Amino acid sequence: MSQRSYALPTETGGSSGPADRAAARAYERRPRKVGQLPAALVLHFMVLAPFIESARVGPVSIGRLIAAVAVATLVAQLAFTRWRPHRLAPVSWLPPALFAAWALASGLWAAHHASWLFAMGQISLALAYFVAFAFLVTDAAQVRPLLRTYTIAAVASAGLGAVQFADQARATGLQGDPNLYSLYLVAAIPAALALASGANPRRRWWLAALVPMLAGVVAAQSRGAVVATVVVLVYLGARGGMRGGRPARALPGLVMALIAVGGLLWAASNLSDRFDPSRVEEDRASGRLDIWHVALRAYQDHPALGLGAGNFKPESIQLLTDEPGVEIIEGHLLELSGIQVHNVYLETLSELGPLGAALFVATVVVAVVGLGAAARMSPSRPELAALMPMLLAYAAGATFLSIINSKLLWLLVGTAAGLLAASPAGARGDSELEISHRTL
Repeated sequence: MSQRSYALPTETGGSSGPADRAAARAYERRPRKVGQLPAALVLHFMVLAPFIESARVGPVSIGRLIAAVAVATLVAQLAFTRWRPHRLAPVSWLPPALFAAWALASGLWAAHHASWLFAMGQISLALAYFVAFAFLVTDAAQVRPLLRTYTIAAVASAGLGAVQFADQARATGLQGDPNLYSLYLVAAIPAALALASGANPRRRWWLAALVPMLAGVVAAQSRGAVVATVVVLVYLGARGGMRGGRPARALPGLVMALIAVGGLLWAASNLSDRFDPSRVEEDRASGRLDIWHVALRAYQDHPALGLGAGNFKPESIQLLTDEPGVEIIEGHLLELSGIQVHNVYLETLSELGPLGAALFVATVVVAVVGLGAAARMSPSRPELAALMPMLLAYAAGATFLSIINSKLLWLLVGTAAGLLAASPAGARGDSELEISHRTL
């Protein structure tokens, strides 16, 4: 793939003139180099993967199959074409690399090696998504088509979820888990708003896509996803939409966001008793309050290194049984072979200690900074401004889920690294944090 940094506007982005739009169309029609089309297809399939994780090809899940194809595509391009990967800024790859290395090292003190191996498999899958997007996203112009694919997949998934909900079941689409399904729908909200920005003839369709997305969140009956939706909507409203603006301009957007939040909460509370505060108190937030309590106790018992990657789950039943004050010991959760922490931050702390937790948080924070910097450096591309709130949706939803290997997270972390490397400042070797500081 080409390593040039094109600065052409999208076909609909911003207030560019006819000449700029013609240049953008010419860019889209330019001849593709050998290996570029397969790489583009791989990225689009990887963007689809979060919505079809329950689908399988024999014993292999679609997500794992796509990750393997992505790695094979990179190897093939290196071996059979003149493509060479661009140089990533150290600040964009060091945190995830060190996090993976520390998780690998935790096998030295992990008591359950089978669980540690499973966790390492998940982290390897996550790194495959990171590497693919870090090296195959070489131009900001690639982002808009990828967001289009993600948004269309979200709408289709929401439609399937509506059928499931009509059959008296929690909506899951082809994702397989209602909480993850709805979290990925929340991340599609800023993507749809970005696609609707500017002088866009399809603006009304992208705005209409918000309706099934929000309905899908309600149909999944996921309390964590509702919290993530509130966070994303308030953030977008406070900053004045995808382009941002002065506080006076942000006020109408904030009002609209608060109205949408109110409607969402009303619909959720009227369609399911899962949102009833008394129900939350009774079931201890589906047992999460007790699980978080014992996860903190596990960290206190292993304050330096943690239990080891993947080792909370096999220890969880004993921890919940032995801990005084835990109220779910007679519940169905203890009939399982173990349960995850259901909080990605507590999970990394209890399993990998403070260093592992710090490296994971650093991975997310550096990606947030990088995506924000990319959006500020390209104000004519509202699609870039969608990436940070998409990551914000993950960061909020991960408070209630154990999703260290979330495909959404790692494709966004990889995109941040790729955009930084493709930027003029990144090509000069400037650090991402320095770029962000200059563009704030």
